[in-house]
Amino acid sequence: MIAPQFIKVPGTVTSISFTYTVRAKTTAWDGRDPIGVAPIGGVYTDVYLAPPSTDFAVVKTVTTAPAHVGDPIAYSIKVTNNGPDTALAWTMTDPIPSGISNAATTTPGCSIAGGTLTCTGTNGASGASRTVTLTGTASTTGTIANTATVSATGTDPNPGNNSSTATVTVLDSPVASPWVLGGVVGVAGLGLLGARRRSARTTA
Repeated sequence: MIAPQFIKVPGTVTSISFTYTVRAKTTAWDGRDPIGVAPIGGVYTDVYLAPPSTDFAVVKTVTTAPAHVGDPIAYSIKVTNNGPDTALAWTMTDPIPSGISNAATTTPGCSIAGGTLTCTGTNGASGASRTVTLTGTASTTGTIANTATVSATGTDPNPGNNSSTATVTVLDSPVASPWVLGGVVGVAGLGLLGARRRSARTTA
């Protein structure tokens, strides 16, 4: 009997072509789920598939802050695979906070449904990144926190960077001071009075 061996294969395996014949797995790696492998002319033994190691990180920033009620708000969300392996698939989710209305995105692979922004990707090579843009309108005053979270196939050696939160302070819509309004009216009135005086002199 050959002792169990470990081989790293990122994802579902259908065949391994060395001097072995493989009875293929058709399901994802589940932690300790062996496939039967036998050397030519030998007996079957267990080979355990090790998952890919992918340190996915997300960084979210708000590009319009502070804001007033009714102002547009834009977020930038950068998803990066710090490796060392390639991820077959990854998903980033971002629940839209209640203080943001008219949420929208034009980033390929992303959609908004049920109040949540979801982005997916495949073949996330080590070192690769994608930037997602989320826009909306500030609808309430106060501090609005918005958190994005990313996950990927395999194991993540650094889960502490899987989430990122951006906050924005939303203020009341600015209202013109009565003194300012009075000044505007006063200036307009002086202009109208001057125009009447010039008209009177012209008529005389």
